[in-house]
Amino acid sequence: MRRSGSDQKGSRKISGRPARSKKRISSNFNMSENARETTGTSAKKLRTNSTEVAINAAQGYRLISFLFVFQSLSEMIKCKTCGGNVTFSESSIRGLGFKLVVNCDKCDPRYKNSCPLIKNAYEVNRRIVFAMRLVGVGWEGIRKFCGIMDLPKVFDKRTYYDIVNSIHVASQAVVNSVFSAAAAEEKNLTEITENADKRGFKGGLHWT
Repeated sequence: MRRSGSDQKGSRKISGRPARSKKRISSNFNMSENARETTGTSAKKLRTNSTEVAINAAQGYRLISFLFVFQSLSEMIKCKTCGGNVTFSESSIRGLGFKLVVNCDKCDPRYKNSCPLIKNAYEVNRRIVFAMRLVGVGWEGIRKFCGIMDLPKVFDKRTYYDIVNSIHVASQAVVNSVFSAAAAEEKNLTEITENADKRGFKGGLHWT
């Protein structure tokens, strides 16, 4: 007698891999929770025991608050010559560049440029013009940026175009140098290839 479909389904044996045990899943879940707890504990320790890491900044520029930084330095350092109190001020301000003046109660003032000079011009002024030109910002944009950031009054428009012209001359010199080097390299590679072809042709005459 033929069994109905429901009986056949009921008598059919299920084949394939057995289902994973709930115990194994629970074990993995517990391991995961333990890992999270360990990670969370480590992160808390790092947050509570965090220390400032000193970085050797041999090069580069920083934006600082002049009064905030140098007033604090005045309270921490003394003059190495006479041991007197030291204060800081600025002079010869041109654009973003200036001379840092180290004043002492007994010694003469000492001066230090805020950045390197390029033909008696502060390098930082050329840097900001070059950077702003790369992002599509001109003199008006630089002026607004300096005003919003409470930076010193930027140089006038004539100085700006003088800097742009200097950057153009320097860039053109670099381009010419690169093109000349590339042309010389291409010429050298062409000569090597032609000489190799000639040697191969002459060698072929001896094969006949």
